[in-house]
Amino acid sequence: MNDNIKTKIVQKLENNKESSLHINIVQALPKADKMDFIIQKCTELGVKEFTPLALKRCVVKIDSKDEQKKILKWQKQVEVASKQCGRDIIPKVNKIYNINTLLDLLKNYDLVLLAYENEENNTLKNEIERINKKDALIAIIIGPEGGLDQTEVDILKQNGAKVVTLGNRILRTETVAMAVASIIMYELGDLGNNN
Repeated sequence: MNDNIKTKIVQKLENNKESSLHINIVQALPKADKMDFIIQKCTELGVKEFTPLALKRCVVKIDSKDEQKKILKWQKQVEVASKQCGRDIIPKVNKIYNINTLLDLLKNYDLVLLAYENEENNTLKNEIERINKKDALIAIIIGPEGGLDQTEVDILKQNGAKVVTLGNRILRTETVAMAVASIIMYELGDLGNNN
């Protein structure tokens, strides 16, 4: 009896549902199950990476023994959302970073945006217009419910982050990720068109 099976590839099917953009949502730890919501919706929009961030004003504090459980839970959220919307890849959920460890990660990006409620002049549109790469690596840093601490803003700014305003209204932390990712994916990615 022969235990081998011979096969022949008749046709390769292309299933290209991924944008050439690489967006990393660097999200300050939000309260309750908001991170689940952010991860689910941003995965549907095409975000490829998530980096949880512990900042001074985060209400939520996750100790090292609970961190791995949280990461696994969030990774499961990404997998479910990826399957639901027919993604070709499953986005990555990184370990929880702090402001100091984040700086090394951000060196790899073409554009680092920091959405900040106290910025008045530099707009998201201004920064998007400066990027002409369709395969750009973009990190979007979003603060916690309590807002960003000015020293953290200064550190990020000194390390190349572009501080942007999102307009006259202050958005909730869970709204910022979806709004900014949607705008960037529309302007530079594949949201709203088939290119």
